[in-house]
Amino acid sequence: MAWTLWNLFLATLPIPFGVAVARRLREGSGTPSRRAGTVALAAAGLLLLPNAPYLLTEIRHFVLDAPFRDLTARAAHDGAALRLSALWGALFVGYGAVGLAAYVAAVRPIERALAARGVTRAAFRLTLTPTVALGVWLGLVPRLNSWDVLARPGRVLRHAVHGLTHTPTLLSIVGFAVALAALHAAADLVADALERRVRASRAASAGRRASRASTSSAQPS
Repeated sequence: MAWTLWNLFLATLPIPFGVAVARRLREGSGTPSRRAGTVALAAAGLLLLPNAPYLLTEIRHFVLDAPFRDLTARAAHDGAALRLSALWGALFVGYGAVGLAAYVAAVRPIERALAARGVTRAAFRLTLTPTVALGVWLGLVPRLNSWDVLARPGRVLRHAVHGLTHTPTLLSIVGFAVALAALHAAADLVADALERRVRASRAASAGRRASRASTSSAQPS
């Protein structure tokens, strides 16, 4: 399906923005024009960021769309349907996992750069996560895109106000924010473990190279 590739592309767009913003934060504010550039990059990245966790919501197609519901119903008495249903379910879960990974990859460098400036991860996420959850809802229900903030700002504002003032809608946004925060925390644990393994592997490789070099230099010529 073409929309799956398009959504994957949109989900990865925030990553280079996150890396660029983090680099500018590490390098310092600099001139007013550089600060303005950093703010512009951060704003663009924030507008694009909901596209990454939006992929987590695509599982709804597997749960609600008629073809998948029929497939799941047949799976109770049809082995082939059961295997196909399990395959589709795994694909949708993997699709969402890619979105979560893209979200973490975009946010993680910024969090580290901000931590060096004294901004805690918890404080940053307390602001970021609900904002992103609102952005996901704007894309999921009113079907707005990131660029509609520039193309149709009035419509975006109206729907955002509705989402924040209509109690059932607000509760759904808060619920997604809580789920996203939990998944983000879990993904961070995985990313931290992978980073430790990579560092340990590199240190071991460096140690082996140093040992071979020492042994080679100690041998008589």
